[in-house]
Amino acid sequence: FLEARFAAVYCRDSSMTSRRVAPNDPDHSENGNPTESPSVRRASTRVQYKKLTSHQASLVLMTELIRKRRNPSQLPVCKTPLSDITKPDLIKCARGFLFLVKKHTEEEALNLLIHHYPCMNSLMEENPEEFKSLLEIASTFLLRNAKRYANFRLFFGALLSTFDMGTDLFMVFVFFSSNQNNYAWATLSTIFFNLFMQILITFFQNRKKPLKVILKEMILVVTILKPGVDTYRVVSDLEQEKDSLFDFKTEWAYMKGAELFTEAIPGALIQCYAYLNGTDQGKAALFSLISSVVTAAFTSTIISYDMDMDVLSRKAFPKFFGYMPSDTKMKVYTTGCMFFISGGQLILKCFACSLCAISSPIFLVGFLLAEVLLFMLYKVAMKDMRYWLPIYGAQSWIMSFGIRLVIKIVIDFTSCLQFRHPSEMGGAYFAFNYFLTPFTALYMASRYLDYVEVEENRERLTLVLTPEAVYTFIFVVWSVQLITVGFFFRSIPPEYVKTFYSLKTGWQFSLDTFNDNGHDEENGEPSRDEFRIMVFCDNKHRWASIEPEIRSWVNSSIPVWNETQPEWWNDQKRSLIPDWIIDDPALLLSIRGKGVQELQRRGSWAP
Repeated sequence: FLEARFAAVYCRDSSMTSRRVAPNDPDHSENGNPTESPSVRRASTRVQYKKLTSHQASLVLMTELIRKRRNPSQLPVCKTPLSDITKPDLIKCARGFLFLVKKHTEEEALNLLIHHYPCMNSLMEENPEEFKSLLEIASTFLLRNAKRYANFRLFFGALLSTFDMGTDLFMVFVFFSSNQNNYAWATLSTIFFNLFMQILITFFQNRKKPLKVILKEMILVVTILKPGVDTYRVVSDLEQEKDSLFDFKTEWAYMKGAELFTEAIPGALIQCYAYLNGTDQGKAALFSLISSVVTAAFTSTIISYDMDMDVLSRKAFPKFFGYMPSDTKMKVYTTGCMFFISGGQLILKCFACSLCAISSPIFLVGFLLAEVLLFMLYKVAMKDMRYWLPIYGAQSWIMSFGIRLVIKIVIDFTSCLQFRHPSEMGGAYFAFNYFLTPFTALYMASRYLDYVEVEENRERLTLVLTPEAVYTFIFVVWSVQLITVGFFFRSIPPEYVKTFYSLKTGWQFSLDTFNDNGHDEENGEPSRDEFRIMVFCDNKHRWASIEPEIRSWVNSSIPVWNETQPEWWNDQKRSLIPDWIIDDPALLLSIRGKGVQELQRRGSWAP
C-alpha cells in the first residue's frame, strides 16, 4: 500500500523514467510508450521506483524504517545535511519520528521532526505536500497492528466472559444435583454480585441522563449484553458523552474490574477449594477452575494492554503509558508475559487461600481484611485515600473506600499491571504487594500442613496433600512467575520500569497532568491545552494546591480557544470546566451556550 501511494505521488511525470525500449518490443507502441497491458504496467512501476532521485529514495527508506523499527527511549540526534546523508542517519531520523509521534499528533510530530533534523527540513522544502502526506501515512502504520486485532481481541474477551459465566451456571447445576448446596449457592451468589456491581457502575455513569437511558443501560446489564455493547463502544472510538461520569474506555475497564472482583476471582477460588477439598465433582470443578483462571488472566491482560495502547493516554501521559512495544512480535511477546503473570498470580493465590480455608476459614477472612487494612493505611499515610473521580461529600469517601477495596483484591489475585497507576494502587505498593504473595502463600500452606497432621482432621478430608507436593507446587509456580517477570521487563522500554516501583501518588499525577503539558521552552514545544484541560476530570482536592495557576490559565485561554476553535474544543471539553473557576460572567456565558452545562457532580462545591 505504501509503495503504491508513493508511486502515485512521485511518479506522475513520465520524465522520471528512462527505460530503454527495444524496437520490436510487442508490449510497446511505435512511439515507445507502454501499452495498457498488465505486465507493462507492473514493469513500468518497478522502473519508476528504481529511477527515483536520491532524495525521494531516502524518503522511501525512512518510511520503510518507520514501519519496522521499535520506539526509541529518547530522541536520537542527527545533524547531517541532506547532501551527506547516509543510511545510519536515515535510521536516526526514522527513530526520531517514532519518538515524536508517540507523544504528539501527526502535525506536531512533523513540525518537531523538521525542527530537530536539518536534512528532513531540506526534504520538506523540495516536496512539502508529498513529504507531509507520506509521513502521515507512515504514522498510521505505527498503530496498524494494534487496530488490526483490537476488535477480535475485545470481542473475544467478551465472549470468554460469557463462557465463564456459562461454566459457573453449569457448576451450580452440578453442585445442586450432587446435594452440595453450599458450593452451588456460593457460585450463584458471585453471578448475582457481578450483576449488582455492573448495575451500580452503570447508574453512577449515567445518573445525570434521562431515566429512559438509565433503564436501557440496566436492561443491557441484566440480559448479559452489556459486555458486548461496551466492547463495541470502545472499538468504535466513541467520545465521552457530556453527561457521563467518565469515558467509555474507563467504563469498560471498571466493568472488567468488577467482573474480576465479583465473579472470576471468587469463582476460581470456589472451584479451587472444591477441588482441593476432594468433592465428588472434582473433574468438573477443575474444568471450571481452568476456565476462570484463563478468563481472569485474559481480562487482566486486555485491561492493561488496551489502556496502555490508547492513543490519547499515550500522548497525554507519556511517562506512564507507552510500555507496550510497537514491534508486532515484541508486542505479542510482552502480552504473553502479562497473561502468564496474571494467570500464575491467580493460581498461586487461589491455591494458598484454599488451603487456608480448609484449615481455618475465619483466619483466612481476617488475614485478607488485614491486608486490605494495611493498604488503606498506606494510602492515608500518603495523603492519597480520596479517589480521583469528581464526586464530593460523603459519597466521595464511600466510593473511595469501595473502589480501593476492589482494586486491592483484584491486584492481589491477578497483578493487573494497569492498576499500578498512581491513581489506583501506586507502583511502590504494587511491587511490595507482588513480592509479598509467595511469603503469604508459604505461611498459609504451613497452617494447612499443621492442620492435616492432626489425625481427626485428616479423617474429615477426602484429599490430603503432602508437604512435598504443597511446597513443590508453590516453588514451581513462583519460579515461573519470576522468570516471566524478568522476560517482561526485558521487553519493555527501560524508562517505564520505574513506574512499577514509583512512589508517585494520585494527587501528584494530577499535578503532572497540568504541569507536564505546559509550554516547554527548552525543547520549543507548545502548550498542549487539550491535555492540560483533562485536569478537570480529577477530583478538585487533588489539584487544589495549584488552583490559582489553573484559574489564571483557564481565564486567559478561553478567549483564544473561542477565537481559534481548535478541533478538541468541543462541548464535552467545555462541560469539564467548573463555573466557579471562571471570573468573567461573559466568558462563562460564551462556553455555556448551545445547551452546554457544567458537568454536574454529586456534592460538588465551589470555594
